[in-house]
Amino acid sequence: MLPGEISDPLRVQLQARDIDSGINFEALSYVWGNYDNTAAVLIQEDSTEIKYPITRNLEGVLRRLRLEHIERTIWVDLICINQADISERSHQVAMMGDVYRRADRVVIWLGDDTEGTSKGFEMLRHLIVPDGTRAQPPGYITYPLIQTFALPRTPTRSDAELRLSDEIQQSMQCLLSKPWFSRVWTVPEAVLSQRAMIQCGENTLTWTNDFQELRKIRVRLKLAVVSPQWKAIFEDKGIDLTPFLDIIEAQIREVALQNDIPIPEKDLLDIMYDFRYRQATDPRDKIYAMLGLAQSKHVQVKVDPDYSESVEDSYKKLDKALEALYGDLELDNSI
Repeated sequence: MLPGEISDPLRVQLQARDIDSGINFEALSYVWGNYDNTAAVLIQEDSTEIKYPITRNLEGVLRRLRLEHIERTIWVDLICINQADISERSHQVAMMGDVYRRADRVVIWLGDDTEGTSKGFEMLRHLIVPDGTRAQPPGYITYPLIQTFALPRTPTRSDAELRLSDEIQQSMQCLLSKPWFSRVWTVPEAVLSQRAMIQCGENTLTWTNDFQELRKIRVRLKLAVVSPQWKAIFEDKGIDLTPFLDIIEAQIREVALQNDIPIPEKDLLDIMYDFRYRQATDPRDKIYAMLGLAQSKHVQVKVDPDYSESVEDSYKKLDKALEALYGDLELDNSI
């Protein structure tokens, strides 16, 4: 992506590179948005410019990520894959896992800072990369949470304290309801990353796929949620960290498999079930998006992406792959 100020026209140069070429690049994880509401990016080719349609949501993302004075090399699916070419789309989807594994960093764009999401973002940061807590005992998370964000509800609690609690509730609810947390393709994009950066407006948060650090993040998330202080802050507001915790759990499994660390393995059906609540415009993506996460070394479920097939045929192919692994499942495909 070529440099420019936020209001300048978006200009990009496409580079064709082999996945093994060693090129340094970032990969973008985002939500397309409404494809009926389009914008455009200018693709520079030799001395000409081609106007290429993109979603309005992607336009906003690129404007926020563009650097003012230097180029930024980012892989973006809507631009780098010809979505109208079914053959290319199927081929590229099969390579998506490698793209996100090889990226120097995956940029997870949640959206702009709306309805005060900054406070919720800071709470999430506190759980993932806490400062000054290395010497603290395992239960440390409860005290900093309450000190940083709110106090337990008491009969003498001040109006200011009540307002703070309400702000945190609304901010966290808004953050976790961002569409990124509900889409199916965002799962492998985050899980397969070597280094991930979440960005919401100007707020950023980075973590790496180190096995021990991921386990610590999982412990902090779970410990916070089961603590009395969590209930004191959020009461019965239904603040659920599951969408993010599921990402961390899947990333732990991925890193363990890549490094021969003993851990219970999951096949394609297990992964699809874990993320069944995630949405997809194309029902076939419920299968294809999860392929890169199901690379068990002992339990192989082979399904090749093919967007020329009907949805029904894609799921029949999944049935056959599972039957090859587990035997006759006695599934009645006529139902």
